[in-house]
Order: sequence, then structure tokens, then C-alpha cells
Amino acid sequence: MRTLELCTIAVEENGYALEYVPKKLKSMELCLLAIETSDKAGVLRYIPKKLINLELCRMSISSTSGYFLKDVPKRFRTIEICTIAVKNNPLALEFVPESILLSVASTVIEELHFSASFLKPDSQ
Repeated sequence: MRTLELCTIAVEENGYALEYVPKKLKSMELCLLAIETSDKAGVLRYIPKKLINLELCRMSISSTSGYFLKDVPKRFRTIEICTIAVKNNPLALEFVPESILLSVASTVIEELHFSASFLKPDSQ
């Protein structure tokens, strides 16, 4: 029998264990723990939709492969979230909503151009 205590121990060891936690035991706290103990965004697919919010998406996409943008519910694919994802992995552009694609791409290009301006050619 899966108890909350047993499920918490499993999720502490590996956030992806959330997949096997019964829905009735999935709380916001347990889902946050799963994000903290996994590669973050990949675990979103195991969190009940009613518990997912913008902050949870922001946390989960911030330091992971942006490709996991595919697991962020469409209603939370904001310019901010998508920009972070694309900066982490340009392949995430595939999952950016068309309505904000140009804005996200422009922001990422501007930031890359700004960063490149600090590079100086070697003097000979």
C-alpha cells in the first residue's frame, strides 16, 4: 500500500517517482519536492493539471533543458517562460505558441547580440 510517507521518501530520492504516486496523495508540496529532486520540467507531466500554476512552471523550466517546454501547459507558455526555455535550448522554439514566437525569438537574439558585444577579437 502506498502511503504519503512512503511516496514522499520515493519522491525525495527521485522526483520522477511522482508518476507512481496516487492522485489523491499528490499535493502542491509533494509536487514541488518532485521538481526540486528531478530535472525539473520533465516531471510536470506527472503533476495534476489543477495544481500547475505559473510559478511552478517558472521554477520547473528555469534551469533545465528548454526542450521540456513541451510539458508546460499551453496556457502557461508566456513570453517569459518561453524565452527562458529557448535560451536553454533553441529546439524549444518548436513549442512556443505562434502568437508570441516572433517576440521570443527577437528577445533571445537581442540578448545573444548583447552578450556577443563583450567579445573582442584577439589582438595580434
